[in-house]
Amino acid sequence: MPASASASASEECSESYASLKLWLLRHGAVIHPSVDIFRDGGDGGDNSARPSTSYRGLRTSSALAPSTLLVSVPRRLLLSSGGVSSDNLPTALVREMIKETNKAGSSFYSVYLATLPQRAEYHILSLWTNEQARHLQASYALARWKRLQQQLSESVTTIQNKIGSAATTAMCEWAVATVSTRAVYATADEPGGVLCPFGDMHNYQPPQKACGTNVGDAAYDAQTETLNWTTKKAYTRGSEVFMTYGTYTSLDLLEYYGFLLPPRANDDHETFELCDAAMEHLDNALPLPRGDSALNRAVGAAGVLSVDTQGTPSYALLVRARAGALHAAGTDDRVAADKVRVGEPLKETSLECTALRAIARCVHADLNGAPTSLEEDKALQRKTCSDDLRFHLALSWRIAWKSALICCRARCGRE
Repeated sequence: MPASASASASEECSESYASLKLWLLRHGAVIHPSVDIFRDGGDGGDNSARPSTSYRGLRTSSALAPSTLLVSVPRRLLLSSGGVSSDNLPTALVREMIKETNKAGSSFYSVYLATLPQRAEYHILSLWTNEQARHLQASYALARWKRLQQQLSESVTTIQNKIGSAATTAMCEWAVATVSTRAVYATADEPGGVLCPFGDMHNYQPPQKACGTNVGDAAYDAQTETLNWTTKKAYTRGSEVFMTYGTYTSLDLLEYYGFLLPPRANDDHETFELCDAAMEHLDNALPLPRGDSALNRAVGAAGVLSVDTQGTPSYALLVRARAGALHAAGTDDRVAADKVRVGEPLKETSLECTALRAIARCVHADLNGAPTSLEEDKALQRKTCSDDLRFHLALSWRIAWKSALICCRARCGRE
């Protein structure tokens, strides 16, 4: 984009944001005087790995203490589905958004709608092409992408059947992406979520520890009928103000929001699932009993087979490997089930070593099954000149995935 065009677009955005603030204040919203919107101007703070071409957020011009009210938006200003009873809640808000968009300047929300990103600025996984998705390489990530594409296609069909020709495919995809990345789930009578002008400008920062819920930091006050956002920590002058939306893995972030956090920033919540090659290797190396059994039920109830960024196998993966080792040793089915449910190392040292070595070999199978090695990916990341942001996102994700598998292989292989 020429410099003059870029400057013009930036000025237009600034005017849109200024108009949004005036509209909100005129209709009863409260916005802290030190907080304002920025776009593409900063370094993104702790979240600099986000798409720089569409980065926008909130920055403070003065120090803020914890529990400071940043934004309070009256319910009447929230774009919602009106509490409709729908058998397809995810599309109810999308349909309402498209209806308002088609009203153009006559919509009550036109000032807000003018500030929303364009379709090309969204990078949620369901919008990726086949070529972009294949760079993820991991079979479980590709399976999720295919499922999301199918869901998007079904949602678009549902919306178009309800609205008709006024909803083009591109408009539907834009609206779905907007709701996915910006909807707030804070009111009990709006299970499909709401869009909160200005409040949805906060960018994401993961919680320090698992929070147990994904409702995020926004809180609805039923007495004042306002959606409120307050700081959870102190902020220094000039820093970006973040909020948490809940707990997500990196693949979750790509699915719902279309960005990744910098390396190590999400370690408390990051996990990578085993792929088809690893599952097949584990099933061959340490098979489980056929049919229904106490051991199979224990394994099935344990959860997802995965590893974290430090290479630590999940409880479910350890249960699966230990179950296979005990079964191979001829341990009684119910006794074996009781042993693996505890989640502690097997007292039989040789069997525990067998289980851990099997985990090391199965993650090695996933690494061997990838088209490129970690070293090749890192070299590609250093030298690539591609301007395809989704390629960079996929490359960053698979580097983190392979790094975790290599840590797991080293951790379990030395036992």
